[in-house]
Amino acid sequence: ASLSKVSENGQLQASEQAVPTADLPEVTGPPTRGHWKPDAHASICDAPVCQKSFGLFERRHHCRHCGNVFCGKHSEWHLPLDQDGNYHPNGGLYRACGHCWGMYGKWKEDRVEAAARGESLAPGTPAKAVGTGIGKSADDKRGSVAASLTREWNWSTF
Repeated sequence: ASLSKVSENGQLQASEQAVPTADLPEVTGPPTRGHWKPDAHASICDAPVCQKSFGLFERRHHCRHCGNVFCGKHSEWHLPLDQDGNYHPNGGLYRACGHCWGMYGKWKEDRVEAAARGESLAPGTPAKAVGTGIGKSADDKRGSVAASLTREWNWSTF
């Protein structure tokens, strides 16, 4: 029994259809930690709206997709990922940040719509920057000037 939503024209809505996986690599295990931001570089939550410091009562949680470090409140989502930390509908569910969770919804919708139009599908997920812990996808719009500054700086520093 399927709980899929049907639009007025009788088509399943993109968010409810099966995501095509024929062009994706086989899932061989859980995501590796190679792209994670080192704990030593994370004294506070990486969520732009959060300033929680990590310590005895506030644990660090890595997003398994982008590798950044978040407090529990900002890493409460779960995504299906492959061994490389890329989106994969057949992968296991792993902890993720809100940004990556939102990007997964768009990635999934784009794949379903492209398949419905008969277009070739884009690869799974763009590669992450290994060693930096910053795994921005091509669709990530966080490249603003303010986002490029470290948290210790403020505008009066300039």
